[in-house]
Amino acid sequence: MYTISLSIFMVMSTMVSSGFPLTISKLTASYTTQHKKDKLWKSLSCSIILTTSISIVLIFLVIFAKRLFPIFEDNIVYQMVSLSLPAVVFSALYSTFRGYLWGLEKYVSVSIVEIVEQIIRILTFVALFFTTNTMVHVYIPSMSLSIACVLSTIFGIYLFYRCGGRLSKPTKEYSPILKSSIPITSVKTAGSLLPPIMNMLLPSRLMANGYTKQQSLAQLGIYMGMTMSLLSIPSTIIGSLAMALIPQITILHEKENNLALTKQISSALHFTIFCSMICI
Repeated sequence: MYTISLSIFMVMSTMVSSGFPLTISKLTASYTTQHKKDKLWKSLSCSIILTTSISIVLIFLVIFAKRLFPIFEDNIVYQMVSLSLPAVVFSALYSTFRGYLWGLEKYVSVSIVEIVEQIIRILTFVALFFTTNTMVHVYIPSMSLSIACVLSTIFGIYLFYRCGGRLSKPTKEYSPILKSSIPITSVKTAGSLLPPIMNMLLPSRLMANGYTKQQSLAQLGIYMGMTMSLLSIPSTIIGSLAMALIPQITILHEKENNLALTKQISSALHFTIFCSMICI
């Protein structure tokens, strides 16, 4: 059940926190190099408005369009998704601040925020598990996820201001953000739709072949929760490298240093191949 609800949460999270932080990191590096801080502060405000608006639309869809989604027919799954909605909002909010820190190459700060999030999530889960009724235990993963996202976002905002970040009145900076974010977000969202589709189809096909509902959900949990988590290790490492490269590539592009730019990309590709082969 949690695997199913988490896959739905990941779709919503991808829509608000995949393309926008990458775009903001690129704009941060570019505007910082060009000494256009006023334009940067306006862009950050515009990004916050856009991501928050998308998250609010998603919340309305979950709450008021429940009957449109067959996957919500199971009340436990629906309750789990509902409890993770605060995490969607705060992930949307944090995506802009994370993009700014990326753009300044403050990778340690971003990593600290994400480590803090995971620590809070684990501690909250354990605390709730031992202090709540057994009937509530099924909802604890979603509850701990939302609590961790809220607290880590607050910490991320603190680091944003500590690293010199500012917000100013948004003007007409929406277009460059949307132009760069929409293609990335669309591709990432399309990829994130596969797990929910599999979560609906796989159990039904297993039950059609003689499995009970419990057995089919167990097989789904093994595949999505154990197998896929191992297979995603290379992409996690390589994805982190790719995000770290964006500010450097942007700065080199602004300076028209094509030789250094080519070396950066070549080094990244060599590392990618090496990392994949090691994991295989």
